[in-house]
Amino acid sequence: MNKFLKLFLLFTGAVAIVVVIVTPSLSLIFEVNSDHITQLQSQSNAIAKELDPNPETLQSTVMRGARTIKNELKRADFLFIYSSQIAYNIICFLLCALIFRRFTFSKSNKIQDWQKSKGVLYLLTPLLLLSTLPIIGETLHLNRLLGIDWLIEQIGLNTNQKSLSNMIFSYAVFVPETKIELVSSLLFVAIVPAFGEELFFRGSLQKSLEQHLGSIHNTIFITAFLFSAMHMEITAFFYRFFLGVLLGYTFYWTKNLMIPILIHALNNGMTVFAMYYAFNLSGDNTDLMETGSQQPLALLVSVIGACLVLWIYYAHFKKNQENMTV
Repeated sequence: MNKFLKLFLLFTGAVAIVVVIVTPSLSLIFEVNSDHITQLQSQSNAIAKELDPNPETLQSTVMRGARTIKNELKRADFLFIYSSQIAYNIICFLLCALIFRRFTFSKSNKIQDWQKSKGVLYLLTPLLLLSTLPIIGETLHLNRLLGIDWLIEQIGLNTNQKSLSNMIFSYAVFVPETKIELVSSLLFVAIVPAFGEELFFRGSLQKSLEQHLGSIHNTIFITAFLFSAMHMEITAFFYRFFLGVLLGYTFYWTKNLMIPILIHALNNGMTVFAMYYAFNLSGDNTDLMETGSQQPLALLVSVIGACLVLWIYYAHFKKNQENMTV
């Protein structure tokens, strides 16, 4: 059976387990009132209708809507949704990837995904992320520039509104208010998903597609597309797509899954920290979350910095290739 099909069936089965067994069990454990959660989701949708999906003010407007929902969120609702999301990440991505890799790849093949990298490559991951984020952040404008927002509106799918509604509700649940919640979010919203998703997308899907397609470039772009699509958030589709491309190439060049895992965790962690400070320290002032267009000079510096760091990773890759041929 095709490896891609095996992974798809395994993921589908994992999702079914979460939906049919885990989620109802958690609902009983926390004695959740499903009607109240549905009411809050409807309220999030109503707030989303009134918001302008402008990328320059997207985060701040969503944050204001999330405050409204968070004030009405009961502790049982919070624990249920939070636990369900953790279970989804662990079962559908982390465990699914571990099982797939266990029965699909040989021991030597799996060891190759954890090749030792020079310390400088680890130290450069924060610099790589910081230098590329301004560039990737500009992709939030692509939906409007490419006419996707207009096309969706003409079709009447209202996916932007649905995406905004989901973001408002997610922020209301997952944005930490206390330092204990901050630590919990860093672990279960930043680190655990980074491990699970990188093992799944780069360590399982990308490896399988590369063997099937042959072309590493096609493989990385297809994997990045699926990585972004499975997050089901159209407003940030291109952002996650180009982030996925970055993660794909760093894995291919280093042959070390810890590099994309670290970049992914840092990206998630920076988001958690930004939301924590914007929500708790800035009051109604959400300037910390603004993602407006970057100044040309700032973008130029970002491009130069990103190219330099990526060149170091690529040079490491070429040197390893030369050593293998000697």
